[in-house]
Amino acid sequence: MPTRFPLFLIFTIAASGQVAAADTTSMCLDQSGTEDTQCQCATDTLAEKIGEEDADIYNAVGVLYLDGKANGQEEEAAWDAAIETVAGQNDTDQADLLERMNAAREAHDEAITSCK
Repeated sequence: MPTRFPLFLIFTIAASGQVAAADTTSMCLDQSGTEDTQCQCATDTLAEKIGEEDADIYNAVGVLYLDGKANGQEEEAAWDAAIETVAGQNDTDQADLLERMNAAREAHDEAITSCK
């Protein structure tokens, strides 16, 4: 059974609206050969596919992931560290969160491809 995130986290992330969506878009733009319109399409498509709660959590992970990469972490290490941090901040099972966010990441990759 998926662990629910505290409402304060979701409200905090949702309150940032465009900033939160920009993180998913930024993760797309971080990939070689992507464009603004393609990445905005992928952000919108992903949110529809995985739902608001997982999209908000994916954005929270994305902020930390991109920050880790910007600070020299390898992609996998940055992803794992972001998952660990978000899980710890929300008293969530790390393995469950990793599974959910890996599925979201795969859905994001599919959305990026479909929006070309």
